[in-house]
Amino acid sequence: MAKQEEEDDEDDWNLSMAAGTCLSLTAQCVGDDIVGPVIQFVEANIRHNEWQYREASVMAFGSILEGPSPELLMAPVSQALTYLIGMMNDPVIKVKDTAAWTLGRVSQSMIGCIKPEIHLPPLIEALVRGLDDSNRIVSNCCLSLMNLAEQLEGDQGPDSPTSMMSPYFDGIITALMRITDRNTNEAFARTSAYEAISIMVTHSAKDNFPTISALSTTILDRLEQTIAVQNQIVGIDERNTHSELQSNICSVLTNIIRRVGKEIAVMADRIMTVLLQLLTSASKQSTIMEDAFLAIGALTTALDSDFGRYLESFAPFLFSALSNHEEYQLCSIAVGLIGDICRSLGSQSASYCNNFMTTLLQNLQSPVLHRNVKPAILSCFGDIALAIEGQFANYLDVAMSVLAQACNIRAAPVSTA
Repeated sequence: MAKQEEEDDEDDWNLSMAAGTCLSLTAQCVGDDIVGPVIQFVEANIRHNEWQYREASVMAFGSILEGPSPELLMAPVSQALTYLIGMMNDPVIKVKDTAAWTLGRVSQSMIGCIKPEIHLPPLIEALVRGLDDSNRIVSNCCLSLMNLAEQLEGDQGPDSPTSMMSPYFDGIITALMRITDRNTNEAFARTSAYEAISIMVTHSAKDNFPTISALSTTILDRLEQTIAVQNQIVGIDERNTHSELQSNICSVLTNIIRRVGKEIAVMADRIMTVLLQLLTSASKQSTIMEDAFLAIGALTTALDSDFGRYLESFAPFLFSALSNHEEYQLCSIAVGLIGDICRSLGSQSASYCNNFMTTLLQNLQSPVLHRNVKPAILSCFGDIALAIEGQFANYLDVAMSVLAQACNIRAAPVSTA
């Protein structure tokens, strides 16, 4: 694991990477027996003058955190944690990068070793500082922050008034947003930052809502900016990068809506306007349509019956997606969105149900549509029936006929050849 050079490309498979992978798989196979020899190696090399041995010791330590029993690992991880945090100041980028990766492994599988009053302040400080370091370090710092947010969520879950991460939430979001300001996505740093923001929002406590409110405004501003430059994008690579950026922004917006629920109502008009603009500018084959539909689905659930005022404007995009059998994943999301709309609007959705049922039945008969979509369509019949209650009698005969046919379908045997 110490056989590497500082100028080695992180994407190139080398002897050090192979050794680390082998050690990780060995730990999963042999379990507790690997801990003793690895700890001896770590203790002998973690303060080594040559950076290769420092990096190898940290890599070895992180590689055995899955496999051995947590009880056996608790003591060595607790003892090493302060030193691992300190290694985020190592002068060699590769050592810092591996330290950030190992801290992410600790925060994922050994969260009990992290004492909030002792370790959390210096840990978060080190990770946030790492966000301003090399792009290759950013992704691992983001992963560590995501794991901390998930593992340290308040005991009451979404209803928690505060959490152990609450005091750091504003500073972390500010640091992550600086990463997302970058014009490039080298080493996927920008994507990692957006993913971390989404997870931080998802697992936030209620005392973080003011920060989330300000964040939602910034996110909408950025989404509008990407739409404004849509026609200036040239070349496949640039278009793919632009689509990825829009997808990342939509993901954050979706998680914000899901997290704050009904409190998003004050921004609903602007959100829906921007999402409709996004759908108008996207091509039928663009994956951004799926992301926009997911955001609209979240808004539907949050607004409940108040979403009705947007349905007329959104309906053409919804029916277009339902008829787009080649893009079956988008079609599947659209089917699920019908269920969301009917559950939220209740009887108010009745005026659209003729078109809903007609399109869904046509989709069931389509030889082109992927078969994975069709069970979702049958389930959607139930959502429509629950929403419009007695008015579903208009579709009862045809729905029962389709369900009877579905009951007679037998799955083809799976070949073992």
